Amino acid sequence: MSSPRFGLELRRQREAAELSLAQLARRIHYDKGYLSRVERGERQPSADFARRCDAALATDGMLSALVPATDSGGRGPDEPAAEPERAELRPATFAAPLADDVLSGYTAIYDELRRLGQGTAAAHVLPMVATQARVLRSGAAAQRGLLLLAARCAEYAGWMAQEVGDVASASHWTDESARIAADAGDHGLAAYAFVRHAEFALYRRDARAAIELAALVRDDPTVPGQVRRLAAHREAQAYALVGNPGACDRALAQAADFDTESGHAAVRFGSSIGGLDHAIAGWCYFDLGRFDRAADLLEHVTLGIPAPARRARGRHSIRLARALVAAGDLDRAEPVIGSALEDVRHTRSATAYDEIRMLSGDLLRQHHHSSSRTLRLMLMSALHNAPATG
Repeated sequence: MSSPRFGLELRRQREAAELSLAQLARRIHYDKGYLSRVERGERQPSADFARRCDAALATDGMLSALVPATDSGGRGPDEPAAEPERAELRPATFAAPLADDVLSGYTAIYDELRRLGQGTAAAHVLPMVATQARVLRSGAAAQRGLLLLAARCAEYAGWMAQEVGDVASASHWTDESARIAADAGDHGLAAYAFVRHAEFALYRRDARAAIELAALVRDDPTVPGQVRRLAAHREAQAYALVGNPGACDRALAQAADFDTESGHAAVRFGSSIGGLDHAIAGWCYFDLGRFDRAADLLEHVTLGIPAPARRARGRHSIRLARALVAAGDLDRAEPVIGSALEDVRHTRSATAYDEIRMLSGDLLRQHHHSSSRTLRLMLMSALHNAPATG
């Protein structure tokens, strides 16, 4: 039997939160079609579904209270054992001790998901890596190796959520990664959550919050040098955002001084591209108005990004194009824009599309240049296919 009262209340709360069906579906990791049928009273919600809706909509358990008693599997009366759009996974705790080859197998899955995330749409990767994180977290118990891998999966789910434009989900997975890492005794990965939140603050253009969050990690000697280096990067970006070149340069110099050889490599924390120091410095110089220097650094970084890493190459290429346009060199910017749009077409990166919108504004200020209109038309065509964000 369906639950029309639940569906009506869910729709009312969703609309009050100003979320579309697609946006809420991404946040709770359910199929949009299933969510729509629940709202119309055509499907009975499960307890898990209701809990996720309560969390996403901050309804304090109200929706869960509207769900009828479930069977032993946690399903609603008319919900099949395996919903075609999303099978509910409730793994049992893994037997202890776990064989090394099993952990290696799960690690290989994680590595493959990261590889896929480099060159394909994050919306394809996010459900898989989120499921991997939940499976490992639920079954890990006290097994540290599985907990650490679950934390890494949750952290990457945060990146993928950010790349589909769902900042709330990105924040959730980042915090979940920190909680799991703390349970596993990995202070470095737990502290890295502050670096990620500093990045979220930068996207909001909240430089003060970014500086405060980054400083919590940068000044902690118990945190691995690699994470402290990334915190100093965020601090430099924040100072550049508010036009403080002296503080920005000091933060960049401090980042370069941190020992990144001890502890974990960059492939674990943040971007795995080479020349990360140059990439951050280039973007800082852009915000500080040193456009020629920014273009030189960003071009060096972009040329070094391997072909399969479309996500990183597309984003950095757009940033390079912005520096070139700001410097008035639209002739050099044109081929960079063309190749960047091809990369973004494959990855459908929300952060890259944000940069494309800003690039379009940059070009408008160069309207006197003969190629400005042509390049803006290219960007408008790309933005027409941009995914909805929320």
